[in-house]
Amino acid sequence: MKLEYLDNLSDGGKFQQVVSENLVRLYDFDQDQTEALVHLIHQNLLLNKQALDLSSVAFIESVNCQLILQLSQADKGVLPSGQPNSFVCYLTEASYQNMVGMMKASSGGHHWLCDTSEADIDFLYSSGGMW
Repeated sequence: MKLEYLDNLSDGGKFQQVVSENLVRLYDFDQDQTEALVHLIHQNLLLNKQALDLSSVAFIESVNCQLILQLSQADKGVLPSGQPNSFVCYLTEASYQNMVGMMKASSGGHHWLCDTSEADIDFLYSSGGMW
């Protein structure tokens, strides 16, 4: 499984058909890795109420960024943390439960795990990396 940040996908507006200008994506994974990540999210976030740094997970290769999953009182989405290419995904417990459901149902396709962000950064889950 790989974690990567992509920015300026429209090349400054040159490509109008681009769905998202900036995104963090999890890609290149199999069903076993999905199950392992779902377990970590369930255990760390939903049960223990602790943040989960995806770049520190053994089976996730961070290509060029860090993403921390954090519980929040409101869905703020993926926001920059203040460090270069470092982000925090702030979602409610219900939104993380919804995210887990989408991840379980991905089976070779893709899902936008979070497309609500004040910073216009989407969160893509795609085994092939495409959308």
